Amino acid sequence: MNNKEFNEKYVNYIEDGFESQGLMISDGRVIDFLDEIFGEVLIHIPGFKYSQIKVKFNSSRIYVDNVPVTMTYWMEKSVNTILEK
Repeated sequence: MNNKEFNEKYVNYIEDGFESQGLMISDGRVIDFLDEIFGEVLIHIPGFKYSQIKVKFNSSRIYVDNVPVTMTYWMEKSVNTILEK
């Protein structure tokens, strides 16, 4: 799956106004990791939405609604670790 396909799969969870953004990282390992987290956890959180998942200043940034900050930090750290390998 590529990032476009990921965004199509989770289109119902993209925040209004961010349809052209969503997941902007094209690394397949990151996409697989996020697909697992989205499918098993995030889409089951009431009110979950995402707007941008990208690399900014050499570090991942994940912008989500209704997700605990500690989980968001963990996901960013995990994505950074994947990208460093």
